[in-house]
Amino acid sequence: MKCWEDEPGAENAFLTVALSLILALCLSLFFALFAGARKGLVREQAELVTDLSCDSVLAEYNKALFDRYALLFVDCSYQTESPSEEAVTAHLLSYQQKNLAPRDLSGLAPVQSFTALSAEVPELLSTRYAADAGGLPVRQEIASYMKVDPAGAAAGKLTSLLDAWKGLSIPLSFSETDKTGQESSWEQDRRDNLDAIRQKEEDLADAGEDLQDVGEEDPAKAVDDFRAGPVLDQVLPKGAAVSDAALSLSDLPSHRTLHAGSGLIPKNVRDDGALDAVLFDRYLFEKCGFFGGEKEGSALLYELEYLLFGKGSDRDNLTAMAKELLAVRTVCNGMFLAGNAARKAAAREYALALAAVIAHPALTEVFTAAILLAWSYVESVRDVNTLLSGGRVPLIKTDADWSTDVSDILRPASVAGDDDAGEGLSYGDYLQIFLFFLPEDIKTSRFLDVCEADIRETCGNAHFRIDWCLDAFWVRASYTGGFGDRFAVEKEASYH
Repeated sequence: MKCWEDEPGAENAFLTVALSLILALCLSLFFALFAGARKGLVREQAELVTDLSCDSVLAEYNKALFDRYALLFVDCSYQTESPSEEAVTAHLLSYQQKNLAPRDLSGLAPVQSFTALSAEVPELLSTRYAADAGGLPVRQEIASYMKVDPAGAAAGKLTSLLDAWKGLSIPLSFSETDKTGQESSWEQDRRDNLDAIRQKEEDLADAGEDLQDVGEEDPAKAVDDFRAGPVLDQVLPKGAAVSDAALSLSDLPSHRTLHAGSGLIPKNVRDDGALDAVLFDRYLFEKCGFFGGEKEGSALLYELEYLLFGKGSDRDNLTAMAKELLAVRTVCNGMFLAGNAARKAAAREYALALAAVIAHPALTEVFTAAILLAWSYVESVRDVNTLLSGGRVPLIKTDADWSTDVSDILRPASVAGDDDAGEGLSYGDYLQIFLFFLPEDIKTSRFLDVCEADIRETCGNAHFRIDWCLDAFWVRASYTGGFGDRFAVEKEASYH
């Protein structure tokens, strides 16, 4: 019997079957590899598109905020009245769609995509805003900015001034909020002096002495009357204009409930926000205006004074600053008088003359104390006038630095300052010293007020809110492939 294998062409049939089986296996392997490669390509494209889109969102930082304060934040209102996270995801989705739409070499005509990937609406899983954690993101960005150019010489000068100040233990009313509004040391000393004068008067009255001229001869009465007037009238240089700019405090971040993120901590943050206080103050002095150094386009012209005192108008903040300067200078000038024998002798001689006029030598000592107090105040008025004129005043004076005569206590309104630069501390130096002693949380909170108010003065930012400024977010971006595949990419995006 003849087998089919013996037929002509049987070997070719075997080869055909074998090749068919091998080809089927090869095609199966090829398509498996192709499918895996396609999935890998789709996932890689999804990750790349997510990266590019997140970077594009961060590139839309508020330009006015960056130009004025060198701070990088995305304004979630996008210059509208209604800030929202939905606006951010809408911008992110728009960039995803643009990055997923391939174009020809001209960049105009769309072409067919091999992956046919499409984006779904992304989801923000976590966010961080400028006002979170007491303004921590802002302090971190300032730290990065200042460490590039730390202004070492200026910082060193301020450090030496602070060392000298700390050695004198001069109290500041704003450094502790519960002390604000209390009497200055000069006012306390003057009240004690008036009590001592009254006690002497009572003692003399008990002894049957005639006291009808004592009140009129109080050597500090002219200074007391002068002090009763507005403080700016006492210390402002002649012809100086005061800004009338004012803000509604209730609209500012420090006086309203703030929008907050979900507590995201960016992975690449290299600073914990513990910015060196001297560098922080140097930044504030560089970016904020003050009396005599106003910044154009500011909502308040005296911004550093606002940081210190937090009042709603430039006039009120400058008034508070003038009072603080007077309080400080009276302490310093009182220290000088207490240690200067010649000036004390002049005050005592004047007191003896007044006591002789009213025939009550027992009042010599209390009159001497009153004269020294009045004299230190008159000298301080001249000092503050000099500072506001652009001059300088030494922290602790020498005899050569003293400017007034004891007789000036009778005409305090006639005392004028000197705008010659001279030696010592300028008005700006005093501002920096005061800022250093202001608690960091208050300083940061009021700086956010200043930022928001200033940016609202710029074109298109009338509804700007600093607490809706984003500097970091964690996003989940979902995609669908042309073959029904679904992918989700999670990514953190920040300026750090």
